[in-house]
Amino acid sequence: MFRKGDVVRDIATGRTGIVQHANPLTDRYEIQFDGAFRNEGRDGSQLTATPADVALSVITSADFGAYAAGQIDATQVRCALCETAPCECPEFGTPEYFALLDRRHNRS
Repeated sequence: MFRKGDVVRDIATGRTGIVQHANPLTDRYEIQFDGAFRNEGRDGSQLTATPADVALSVITSADFGAYAAGQIDATQVRCALCETAPCECPEFGTPEYFALLDRRHNRS
C-alpha cells in the first residue's frame, strides 16, 4: 500500500513517479509521472507501480553561502536548478521542469 508522497517506479516503463493521492479504502492511487497523472489500482486494473529505490540528492544555489553571510541580496541568489537570478525554471510539474531537475541531479 502506498501513501501520498511515496516515490514509486513503474515496472513497465521504468519511470519514477510520486503518489499524489492514495485511497487505502479502495486501494486506488493517483501517481504523477513526468508531469502527467495516471491512476493505478488493484481493483480490476493491474498496479504496475512498486516502491522505488530512492536516493536523496540535494542541490543548493552556488550563491547560498554569500546570501547567508549577508554579502548579497536575495534577488541576486541564483536558482539551484536553472542557475539564473531571477529563476527562469519551466513551470513546476511540466515535462520540461522534470527534465531540468534530472539534468541537475545527473539522472538520465
